[in-house]
Parts: sequence; C-alpha cells; structure tokens
Amino acid sequence: MSLEARVNPKLIEYIKSKVFPRYALNGESHGVEHIMQVIQRTFEIGDEYEASNPEEEPLNANIAYVTAAYHDIGDHVDRKKHHIISGEMMMKDESLDEFITPEEKLIIRDAIEDHRASNGEIPRTIYGRLVLTADRNNELEDFFERRIRTSMERHPEFTVEQILEEVYSSSYKKFGRNSGYALDKAGYLPSKKLQDHFSRITELLDDEDRFKAEARKRYRAIQEKSGKTSEISQTLPPSFLKRITIEGVIR
Repeated sequence: MSLEARVNPKLIEYIKSKVFPRYALNGESHGVEHIMQVIQRTFEIGDEYEASNPEEEPLNANIAYVTAAYHDIGDHVDRKKHHIISGEMMMKDESLDEFITPEEKLIIRDAIEDHRASNGEIPRTIYGRLVLTADRNNELEDFFERRIRTSMERHPEFTVEQILEEVYSSSYKKFGRNSGYALDKAGYLPSKKLQDHFSRITELLDDEDRFKAEARKRYRAIQEKSGKTSEISQTLPPSFLKRITIEGVIR
C-alpha cells in the first residue's frame, strides 16, 4: 500500500480544513500551493524510499504527512526562523493529538526544524530527510516560479531586471558548477528525478543569458496570472495585500 493511502483520512480532512487556510498569511512562494506540492512529492519520494529499502521499517504515513503539511506554516512570522517557529506551532496544535502520539509529535517537530536546506546539517530523522528532499522543486517551471515569487515578496521595490539578477546570483551560489553543492552531502534521500532536475539547473546556470531568458518567461507568466501589467516597483505583490486583509483573522 502506498504512503498516501496509509494516511488517516480524518487527519487529511483536518489538515485541509484547519491548517491549509492558515497558509494565506504567507507569501505565495510559501503558500498552500507549495505545501500541496511538497506533500505530493513526500508521498512519491517516500514510496521510492520504501521500494529501495524493503529491509527498513515502513514509514509512518501520518508523521510524514503532518511534517510536510506544517513545515512552512510559520514563514509569515519570520522567514529566517520559520523552521523553528513552524515546529512550535505544530506542537501547540492540540487537535493533532487525536491522530498522533506525543512521541510522534516530537519526531515531527524535529523533522520540521531540520527541513531547511540552508541549515547545513543532515536531518536527525528519516522524516526530516524526506521533507527536506520533497521541499526541493523537481520541475524547472516550479523552480523558476518559486524563486521569482520569493524575490518579489522580499524585494517589492525591485525592477524586473533586479529580480532576474537576484534569482540568477542566488541560484548560481547554491547550484552553480563550482558551488560544491551535493545531494548526498546535504542529507537528501536518493531521488533520480531530483538529481536530474539539479543537473538541468546546473547546466542552465552555465549560460547566464539563457538562464535569465527562461526566468523572464516565468516572470511574464506570473504577471499574466496575477493580472498585473506594471513594473514590480510600481505595485505590491498580491500576497502582501492579502496578508494585510486577513492578518489577525486566521491564527
């Protein structure tokens, strides 16, 4: 039975109705769409892990699901400490006690704290490694969109060219050919799809003009999707306006 099929249906219902709405407080780069993608990748990578390691104890589907669902929930409070804050928010959710034990909650907290790749430390548990891996986009379109949205949210004053430069420089620093970045060293679980994805990014980064051309396409698609036509420096991103509207209502 797949990992997804083993999750308690009532837990899924609770997360979708009570936890997902709270992601409206985050910017779109760390919103509910991203969370649903991470959950789906968690299931896929978890199934791949179990198939490759039949001698290991099967994963706890509820732990994996809650970790993925809660891992970015505190992003709107403090981006740099969001992994710690998200773990704390999960621990305070007493409604989860209907589905998981106190011991399992501690495992989830540790996994949420460990999911941030920039920590520089290998996650303490298999669940931390699982969500760390699932948190990486494995499609170029998603990769560009999330990094562009992150730049837009952090720097609403940036022009298009500044956004493209920031996305390229930050991507090159992390994934460039001489960055020393390696999936095995970072604690990622084996994933052929993710490995192929990172190889494509590294190759694309070798040609700055080509990389920025692809990023520009995604920027235009984001603008069309959000209905905006003006320069980013002339308007605030929709996620910021949404946050002002609902902050203090959803907690």
